[in-house]
Order: sequence, then structure tokens, then C-alpha cells
Amino acid sequence: MPDKKKFIRLKGKKRKFHGNRHVKVEILPDSEASKQENIAETSTSNLTAASDEVTSSSASEFRSLPASKRKLDCDSSSEDEEECTDGFRLIDISILMSIFNTFLCPKCKSGHIVMKEDITAKMGLVSQLSLECSAEKCSYSMSFYTSSRVNNKSKAFEANRRAVLAMRNIGVGHQGLVKFCGTMNMLAPMNANSYTDHVTAIHGAAEVVAKASMKSAAEETKEFYEPEEDGVYDVGISADGTWRRRGYSSSYGVVSGMSLVTGKVLDIEIMSKECRECITWSSKKGSEEFEHWWEGHQHNCHANFEGSSGAMDAAGYMENAVLAIFHHTRSTDTNPYHNLCPKGETSWCGYQRDLAKNTNEYSHSHPLPEAVSDSILPVFTDLSTSQLLSSCLHGGTQNQNEAFNALIWQCATKETHSSLPTVELATFLAVGIFNNGAKAILDVLENLGIKPGCQTKKCLKKIDYDRLCHSTRKSSDKQKNKRKKIRQRKKGYIDNLSEKERYQI
Repeated sequence: MPDKKKFIRLKGKKRKFHGNRHVKVEILPDSEASKQENIAETSTSNLTAASDEVTSSSASEFRSLPASKRKLDCDSSSEDEEECTDGFRLIDISILMSIFNTFLCPKCKSGHIVMKEDITAKMGLVSQLSLECSAEKCSYSMSFYTSSRVNNKSKAFEANRRAVLAMRNIGVGHQGLVKFCGTMNMLAPMNANSYTDHVTAIHGAAEVVAKASMKSAAEETKEFYEPEEDGVYDVGISADGTWRRRGYSSSYGVVSGMSLVTGKVLDIEIMSKECRECITWSSKKGSEEFEHWWEGHQHNCHANFEGSSGAMDAAGYMENAVLAIFHHTRSTDTNPYHNLCPKGETSWCGYQRDLAKNTNEYSHSHPLPEAVSDSILPVFTDLSTSQLLSSCLHGGTQNQNEAFNALIWQCATKETHSSLPTVELATFLAVGIFNNGAKAILDVLENLGIKPGCQTKKCLKKIDYDRLCHSTRKSSDKQKNKRKKIRQRKKGYIDNLSEKERYQI
């Protein structure tokens, strides 16, 4: 019989697992663990202390920070520890009715509470509910609205105003709100006229917040520069324009100027080539009724720009400025070419100054010969190209401007028509959100006379925190190298396809 010892399996010492045994975690000594905790705490504090780094860093070091980190100051916690029960909830009204039906009448103590809804008394998204006693002899009755009013002076309800602000913030109009209510089996919202009234009120509040944000951004930018002898700060900016419609046929345009250091919006200009009221009244032009209407309308006309849509862009202005020099120097008294020169009494062009002052003092004393002007025209044409102008951005890019432009058209989508007030509101909201984060909505609500509430603060705080984390992750060297490899891989794939197609032909 074989020896049993030959079949005994040699067993090693049994491993002991701590925590999740399927994940390899290096167990560090206490001293090393404390060092790692300190490093983690330092990285977390760096996420939330961009403002502290501003004061101790130079402009170049500050520009090296991620764009969102330069603008936002957000805590690492995405939620508040404080619990509260305020705000609005979506609830099936049949559930609420069945619950109230189980309550006894507080007056007679015998009947049950019956909840009813008065459809004729509803105000937009706000319903009027009433509680009555089921007993015939009991007179207990109480009615109330499902939302409070904005303030004692306003008839608007908070729920309606919040709903319109939410729709405009995500780029949805009145019909979008109607579709949302229909899909959710809710009562129809306010009519189009009431919706417009809410938009007008929100427009004024958002404009105040946007102007305050740009003023604060300008003061912050001045900290990185020294004033000139006349007290003026010569700061570096990047400017870009965007259009309501794709291409150069748009009626509305927005030009923005941003600080190269802070990346915040310093100034905006919203331009329009058309006015809906003017188009409506154009058929009555020349009548007494039209003249009476025009006296009250001309100061509030939405059309504030004349020219091509391409000229709305800052690049269009710069191209015109370069070509204006060429045409100015070749002009003569018999053939003046000053259409591109700046207009007004303060213009550097003497011809345009004469037109503004109704004088005839300017004369073309030394114009360039025609042969010389024809020879140097290609040089000026090359100097006014977009490719060359884009290289004159202090070594920077217009990516931040493009990000701001995208934010504008998120609030007023290009797929649907929007009037000038809607484009203005979208721009004002975009300025606040781009400069200060989603918490700018809190300032808009406060300007409307609405207390934001802790639920609103939690959601907006989480949006800013996610934006900051996303920006920090995307700006890391690892992610940059990863994106670079993906682009190279795609480029190689496309080149291979092009080569195969060429051989197939």
C-alpha cells in the first residue's frame, strides 16, 4: 500500500484579506498613510482655493490654471449638511386627495376632509385647492393656492416665475413648457402673454446681475496690471462675435470681450439689424398714425446696427480697420474711399470728421499713386486675413470666447426663432454663469424678490462642483496626452481611408 505522505498536498499559509480582496491596495505604514492623507487634503484644498492662489501668483501663473478654476470658488462638498423641507415637489394629486380623506374634520370631529380643486381659479402652474368637511351640517372650509406670490406688491406666483426662468435657462420657450406639462399630465401653464411678462421681469433682473458680474471682473483684472499715467489700464483681451443663425445672414449678433488673465467676460455688445414692430408698421409708413407711433418708438427700437452680419464680428471690425488704412491713403478729392474709416467727430479720419461737423476743411494732400496702391494691395489683403489676425492674440486663443458663445445659444437655441429680448436674456444669463458659475441664478432670483431656497442652492452648488472637477481633470497632462493620441489615431485612420479611395479610383 503506497505511503499516504506522498499524496499530502503542501499548503502555504492562508492569506488574510482586509476589505475588498478583489482590488489590489497597497497597505502603507502609519507614517506613509498620514503623508498620503496630507497630500489628499492639499489637493482638495487646492481645488477650492483658487482665489487664494490669485493673490500669490503672477498673471502668467494664474493663466496656467484651468479656466473654471480661475473663475469658480466652490467647496469640495457637493451637498449641504443642512436638511430642509422647503421648495416644490411633484406629486400626484389623487394621492394627496386620498390622504386628506383619512383625516377627521377639526371642527365637527365626525366628518372627513375632502380636498377639491377649482380649475377655473388656477393661475398658470398654480392651482387653488380647498378643504371641506364631508358632513352636510358642518360648514368647515379652507382654500389656498399651491404657491406663494413673489412679494406683496406683485401678483405673480413664485412657481410660475421659477418655471419660466428654468425654461429660459435651458433654452426652451413657451411651447416647450406646454409640452413638458402635457407629458407630465399637469395642467396647462400660463398663456403666451403672461409668459412674455415673466420673461420681461427676468430680463431686467438678469441684466442687473450681468452688469455687476462684468464690473467685478474688470476690477479683478485691474489687479494684474499697472495703470498708465492718465490712470487708464491697458489690459489684454480676446474678442469674438457670434450670430443667431449659422452663417452671415443673421439678424442678431453678440460680441464679447474677455480678460486674457482671468478668462472672465468684461464687456458685451448685443446687436440687431431688424425690429419686429418696425416691420409690422412698415405698411403704414407716411401716415399720421405711423408718425405718432414712431415718436414713441424710435428711442426703444430694437434695430441698433446697420451693415452686414459679418461686420458684427470683432474679426470683421479688425479686417475693416486694416483695409481702411489702405483705402484712406489712396483717396483723392475727386475719388474719396472712406467708407471703412471710423465715423464721428472723434474719428482719426479727417474726411469723416468733416462729414460729422458739416465742414469742408479736410483735403487729400498726398494720396498714393494708383500704381503704388495696386502693388501694395495684396500686402493689405494678407494682413487682413483671419488666419493672420488669429496669431496676434498674445499667444492665446479664442477658445474661452467660443465657450461663452456656446453658452449663449444653449439658453436661446439656434434651431428655433428668438426675438431680440430673448437673445439679450440668454446673453445676460450666460455672462453670470460663465463668470460666477451656476450660482449666478441665485442672484437673479434674489433680484426678482424670490428667496432661492436650500434645494436650489444644493443643485447649483453641485453643478459648479462638477464643472470644476471636470475642468481640473481635462486640464491634466494625462488627459491632454490622451486626447492628442486620439486625434493622431483618427487622423491616421482618415488618411488611410483617403489613400484607399485614391487607389480605388
